[in-house]
Amino acid sequence: MVLRAILMCAALLLGPFLGPGWGQTVSGTVIGVEPGTRTIILEGGRTVEVTGDTRLIVNGQPIVLENLQPGSTVTITTSGTDATARRTVRGTVTDVDRDGEVTIRIADGDEFEVRVPPETAARLKRGDAVQMDFSFTPGNAPAASPATR
Repeated sequence: MVLRAILMCAALLLGPFLGPGWGQTVSGTVIGVEPGTRTIILEGGRTVEVTGDTRLIVNGQPIVLENLQPGSTVTITTSGTDATARRTVRGTVTDVDRDGEVTIRIADGDEFEVRVPPETAARLKRGDAVQMDFSFTPGNAPAASPATR
């Protein structure tokens, strides 16, 4: 069951996110900027970590992270030298089983299941907002750390 959850998460999350971690380009509307962690949150919940090789373009002009504003449409490009891609996914709990299986719906309407420790499941209920942080490193399995808010 845990393998199923990992594979489902990878299928839902890996494809849309590979851009900024593997030398590609992604564009979107900025909904948040977190300078302390050097991350940009795009509409739809995609979170992009800005590294030394990341280029940010707004209105055809380069821009630094500190000047990026919510509402801007940004194009993010990397050279692909950063080996780890990260994604933060926010969603809503739609079901919790006693055995720790949690169903989560993300912004685009997709749902997936993850297994969490029983003590975590005991604190969750339908309608709770959750955040999951994923790291994808070539050659390794994805890692997830569910966090409740």
